Amino acid sequence: MKVTDFIGAKATYDERGQTIWGVSKDGTYQKIANVRGWRTIQNLFKAPGGLIDEDKAASFHDDLGKWIVDAINEKLQREANQTLNLKRFLVFAGNYYPYGGMNDFQEDFDTLEEARSFEAKIKEKWESDLEYFKWSAIWDSETRTHV
Repeated sequence: MKVTDFIGAKATYDERGQTIWGVSKDGTYQKIANVRGWRTIQNLFKAPGGLIDEDKAASFHDDLGKWIVDAINEKLQREANQTLNLKRFLVFAGNYYPYGGMNDFQEDFDTLEEARSFEAKIKEKWESDLEYFKWSAIWDSETRTHV
């Protein structure tokens, strides 16, 4: 078994329990870790006179948990891209109705400029009506956002 099999498709952070969870593709959760170190963290936020700013300490504790989850998710995405040998920017296009997922995948590119250039060529073909493309989208696989 690989670590990625144990974690699942992504990681998420639960602020109430300070718990990092792995979420599988089918939506089931696997506990990965608790974010510990409260005693050390709260001492980072001592005010003059020795009082601890509990709100700032708790916020930092949660920020730490979220940072760890972001790092895990970035690594999962990087490994997934390497496995698929996909470049960063993915161009999807189709006719009136999406086929769904990778069925609409057209090409991948290292830069957004290359992806937009390819998308522009697709749109030029739309005007000639020689191609079936009627919609397009560019996905940034690193930030996991539509651009």
